[in-house]
Formats: sequence, C-alpha cells, structure tokens
Amino acid sequence: MAATVRARFAHLTDLHLGTVPCREYPTAVSVVRSAVDACNRLGLDFVVLTGDLLDDTVDLERDLGLLRELLDGLDCPYYLGVGNHDMQGRDIAARRELWRKV
Repeated sequence: MAATVRARFAHLTDLHLGTVPCREYPTAVSVVRSAVDACNRLGLDFVVLTGDLLDDTVDLERDLGLLRELLDGLDCPYYLGVGNHDMQGRDIAARRELWRKV
C-alpha cells in the first residue's frame, strides 16, 4: 500500500503591486502583509504565487525588492510564477534577470 503524502499550501495570485509606487500605496502592501500573516497562522508547507504579482511598475528592481521583503515574512518556502503583467516593459531580458533573483 502506497503512503499518502499530504501537503498544506496556499495559492495567491494577481497581487498587482506597483500600479503606483508600492511604498506609497499602503493598501496593496497591507493586503499582502495580511495574506502572509494568514498563511503563517495556518502552518502551511509552502505557498505558490502565480502571475501578475506586479503591475505597471515604475521601478522594477525596487518593487521586486519590496515583494521579496514581504514574502520573506512567510514561515514556509514560496514558489513564484510570473504572468504577463510581470513582464511588461521594453527590456524583457533585463526583467527576466531581475525575476531570477527573487
């Protein structure tokens, strides 16, 4: 008989941070902080974040830093998938490189 493996995880999507400079948009940041706190209270094994984590970002490096800062508050590992809004901009190669650092 095969053993059953159970995992507890959360799926977060479409955070859309960066519509205006994130640090000056406390509502979006507070929503992500609340989601991180909720995930931590649940004692999850991991969190999956899929697509559109950022949107119309003014300073990609800064906003990715803020995203990482927020997600590093998780008590479990997290895994990211980028969406079309995450890759908007002229220099796609540079965006890919910055996302790899997160």
